[in-house]
Amino acid sequence: MPEEQYVVELDREICMGSGVCVSYAAGTFAMGSDAAAEVTTPIVTDVSDVEVAASGCPTGAITVTRRTVGSGKQ
Repeated sequence: MPEEQYVVELDREICMGSGVCVSYAAGTFAMGSDAAAEVTTPIVTDVSDVEVAASGCPTGAITVTRRTVGSGKQ
């Protein structure tokens, strides 16, 4: 059975380090030593908190892309 996964990416060049993403999705994001956020879990299956973090990001640095794995073809 196919499984939905989501790829989480963060453009650190435009991240301003507000920490909004960490507040909403601490299991996916962390603050780096340079005060910009980092993605700690780049593949997630539960995207609800990550979508909230992405929509709350003040610079729009977060993208979430859906992919399906396990199509049954071998």
